[in-house]
Amino acid sequence: MPAATQIDMMLPVRRLAERATRWLVRHGPRPLDVAAAVDVFGPGAARLAGLLPSLLSGADREAAKARAAGWVDAGAGKDLAARVAALDALTPALDVIQVAGDVEALGDVAAVYFALGERLELDWLRDRITALPRDDRWQALARSALGDDYARERAALTAEALRGARGTGGVPPTTAAGAALDSLDGWLARHGPAVDRFLLVIDDIRAGATPDLATLSVAMREARALTTP
Repeated sequence: MPAATQIDMMLPVRRLAERATRWLVRHGPRPLDVAAAVDVFGPGAARLAGLLPSLLSGADREAAKARAAGWVDAGAGKDLAARVAALDALTPALDVIQVAGDVEALGDVAAVYFALGERLELDWLRDRITALPRDDRWQALARSALGDDYARERAALTAEALRGARGTGGVPPTTAAGAALDSLDGWLARHGPAVDRFLLVIDDIRAGATPDLATLSVAMREARALTTP
C-alpha cells in the first residue's frame, strides 16, 4: 500500500487510543491499572464491536463502507479495511459499557445510545464538533473539551432514556432491545418540549454558516437541559 494509505488507516487507531486514554485517565480508578482496565472493559468492547453493523445509522454505515472501499482500492485487505473503518464507531465504547454496568445489558444500552444519534441529531452534532479547527493549542484544547462534554451528555441521555425500562434499578440484563427502544420513544414523548427546543437549535445551526465553537457550545447547553430535572 502507498504510505499515504497506511497513514490514513492509522488515524482511526490513533483517535480510538486517544479517546480511550483520556476516558480512563478521567474516569478510571486511581492508580490506573491498565491490565485490569483491559480485563474490565475488553469483553464489553469486543461484544460492542460485533453489534456495531446493525446499530449504526445509515449515514455512518455508508461512510464506513466508503472509507473501507477506498483503502481496498489502494491495496488494503478487505477484512482489515472493514475493521479499521469501524474503529471510529467504537469511540463511545467505554461510555456505553459504563452505562450498561453489565455486559449482558450492553445490547440494550448500545441500541438506545446509537438510536439517540439519529433521533436527536447527535451524530450530526458530533461530526460538527469533530470538524472544528485546531490550528493552535487552544483551539485543539477547546475542541477536545467540547468533545468530552458531548460524550458525557450523550451517555447521560442514554442512561436517562433507559430509566423507563430499568425502573429505579440498573439496566435489566434480559430486556429486549425492542423494549429498550420503546423506553426511548416514551422518554422522548415525555420530554417533548425540551426535545423540540433542542432540535430547533440544531436546525438553526444547520441553516447558518459553518458552525463554530460558540454555536456548538449553545447546542451542548440545550443538550444538558434534556437531563436537567
